[in-house]
Amino acid sequence: MTNSLISRIRRNHGLEHATIHVLSEGHKRFSAQGNSDHRGFHLNIYGDITEDEVNAAVDEAYRRLRAGEHHLAVHPNCGTVLVTTAALATLAAQTMLALENWREPR
Repeated sequence: MTNSLISRIRRNHGLEHATIHVLSEGHKRFSAQGNSDHRGFHLNIYGDITEDEVNAAVDEAYRRLRAGEHHLAVHPNCGTVLVTTAALATLAAQTMLALENWREPR
């Protein structure tokens, strides 16, 4: 059950990103923030984009993902990616500092 729950969240997160990519192709001046869970995703759009345009973008994003355009599932400004990258960089830096202190003679 846990695996299917995680899989659903990942699929919805990918569709959220793909939808933002599709919207970006037709609209240049907007900002979007989304949240995904096992039931779907929600988008907060800041700009002149109608609900019908968002619905059409979701449909197109889904179709394109199913057709193999998997690159749409990753977005460079994703908060999850940014936080994960920052956490891993911090962990690496702390590890290096700890090793430096451990190796120094007392």
